[in-house]
Amino acid sequence: MDTIIAFINEHIFLVALLILTIIMLLVEEFRAKGALEPADAAILIQKGAKVLDVQDESKVKRTIEGAKKVKSDKYDWTKHKDRTLLIYCADGAKSKEIVGELTSQGIKEIYFIAGGLNAWVKDGFQAIDVKPGKAK
Repeated sequence: MDTIIAFINEHIFLVALLILTIIMLLVEEFRAKGALEPADAAILIQKGAKVLDVQDESKVKRTIEGAKKVKSDKYDWTKHKDRTLLIYCADGAKSKEIVGELTSQGIKEIYFIAGGLNAWVKDGFQAIDVKPGKAK
């Protein structure tokens, strides 16, 4: 026991680095599968991902340019089985749930914006205004 304490005292920086690494690995492991920060989502869009807006139609005020508005309960997700999909809602909750369901059904390349459109705008990315009843 004394040798362990002596090692920790002599190598405090290495021990701190080990603890930090373990914490980072745990955070990544428990992070929702398919979650992307807005900057990572923007890169995915530039690479050609199909962007789908699953916001509640009655509450849609803004959208990401080029996104297709879909009703998640009526949409045929399997038609994009071989394509990378990025879905989002207002706060990320609904899209997280959808990604979880679709991942369990075998759709592999599906992601959502952590924090939804709110996080997208907060991080400085552009969203266009949508007139009521005119969602894409």
